[in-house]
Parts: sequence; structure tokens; C-alpha cells
Amino acid sequence: MVPWKCMTSRTVAVGSSGLMIALTVSSPTLSRSAFLKRCEFPGVAAKDLYIGSMITVYSRQLKIVEYADEFTRSKLETLKGRTLAMIKPDAYSHIGDILTEIVKAGFVIKKLRMCKLDRPSAEKLYRDHKGKSFFDALIQFVTTDVVVAIELWGDNAVAKWRQLVEEDLRPRCDSAAEETAILNNCTCCVIRPHIASTPKVGEVVQTILDNGFEISAMRWCSLDKRSCEEFLEVYSGVLPEYTMQVTELSGGPSLALEVRQESAVEAFRKLVGPHDPQIAKALRPATLRAAFGVDRVKNAVHCTDLEDDGQLEVEYFFRILPAAAASNAALMVGA
Repeated sequence: MVPWKCMTSRTVAVGSSGLMIALTVSSPTLSRSAFLKRCEFPGVAAKDLYIGSMITVYSRQLKIVEYADEFTRSKLETLKGRTLAMIKPDAYSHIGDILTEIVKAGFVIKKLRMCKLDRPSAEKLYRDHKGKSFFDALIQFVTTDVVVAIELWGDNAVAKWRQLVEEDLRPRCDSAAEETAILNNCTCCVIRPHIASTPKVGEVVQTILDNGFEISAMRWCSLDKRSCEEFLEVYSGVLPEYTMQVTELSGGPSLALEVRQESAVEAFRKLVGPHDPQIAKALRPATLRAAFGVDRVKNAVHCTDLEDDGQLEVEYFFRILPAAAASNAALMVGA
């Protein structure tokens, strides 16, 4: 439980265990007057509070853009470190298990992308090993197939990640970056926010792989409300939960996947199961929504419904949204 108090139109104070911290947030819907008095708000956890994070408080989407005072900066910056984690080609079949262990270990996934490294990018990444006997073999290995690059945040992140790799992940898995979305024989899967920030995100990914599907692209997304409305527009006026689904999808980070197989849309829809998890549990208990869904809004994953929309939905997440983000960033720099 996290108590909230709106101090100004842009500053929010957050209290936890007697500690008050201040964060500066931005939102197009904020006015100069307080919209929320101090109260307990269960929808946001302390791990969700970092610069760049997007949180939803009673249907208002807020982006944390800065620490509002030095006390907050000193408290949070000393507690958080970050590191780059890379899932290499030989661990592809264990991606889901690795994501599960990452979240269980207390890390926050800030960014995630599946990509294929070219040789110059790989050499730059491993430049500290240049001149060593294994350097050429390492570069050749990491450029043979896709990798998953993840920015992790957490207390003592570098040492903690090394320990997790050495003691758990490596024994289990022994056996400029190019976008990997292929855009054919594909369908779109979006793991919803209520799953994406929990260890279950890895379980969902692993279930997809274990059922014979190929995951050819992955991207960690924080969608604003407008993008969610645009993506889910086809369901407006069709699903009574449309507005609530927009709120859910914009309420935190999600994980978008390009999933491939012959007749991918139909085959994957069967694995996902009925829209209502309660119906799924009764009629299709082996499906994703039966295993991970809560209700018709928090039903674990979105999947493409229509055969002709598979490529379009994948393109939206892996071409259109990144291009729009790059364009917005360029405009901000130009300003």
C-alpha cells in the first residue's frame, strides 16, 4: 500500500513506512489544483517509482520525470543501480525461465529488446576483451543469432546480476542492433502490465516456447493512453471492457512479442484461449488465459484475433511505435 498526496500540479509526495519522498510527474490531464488527497493507493508499488516510469493513478497516467527535491534524489539514487543483461543465442529456449528468475531476484526491467548484433556493435560491446585469445570466438558467437538485451535496475545491480548468472542461470542454460521482427507468418502477443512486472512474465514466455512457437522479436513497452486507444480501436463499441482495457494497458510496462508459426494467428489464438479467463478455466484449462488471467480486463495477454491483422499489429509495435518515439526524441532535441 502506497499513500499519495498531490502537492502541486507537477509534484507528488509518496509515503512508505514513515518515509516521505517527492517526485515530479508530467501529465496532459493535470491541472494546478490537487486531484487526490492523501490516501492509500494499492495500484503502485515502490519498485514502480523511477525516472521514466509511467504510472496510472485513478485513470490519470503520470510520467515520473525528475526527483522533486534533493532528499528524494539522495534516498533513491543510492538504492538503485543498473546493469545490462544479455541473453545470448544458446539460451534462446530458456528466455522465459530467465525472465522469471530476473523478476524473482528483485530486479526491475527498465528496457528489453530482442535484436541481432552486427560485428561492429558486438566488438564495441566487448571492447574490454579485445586482444584476448577468445575475443574473435566470442564476437562470432554473439552475432550468430538473436540476443535479448535487458536494462535492469536494482540494489547493487551489477554484483547481484553476476551472482544470479553464476549461481543459477549459467548452470541451467549451459547446453547497431538490427531489429528482428520478420513480419510474415506472424501474430502479435502483448503480455499485459498485471503480468509483465511479475515473475509470471517469464512463465508466459516459456509456455509459448514450449508449445512450439518461435518468438522472433521482443520489446518492452510503456504505452501512453493515446497509443493504447489507437491499438485497441477495433474493440471500441464491441467490447464493453474497452475503456478499462485501455486503462490497464496504459497502466504500466508490457512486453510485446512477434510470435511465428504456420497459420500463426489461428494457432496462437488457440493457445491463448477464450477472452474471459473464467470460461477458459472451464472449457480450455491448458490455455494462457486460464493459467494466468484474472478477469476480462486483466486476462494476461492480448493476441491478434483476425488472420489479416497479424502482420499489421506486429508492425505497429516493432515499426510504427519505435519510429514515432525516435521522431519525438528528435523534435525534443531540436527544440
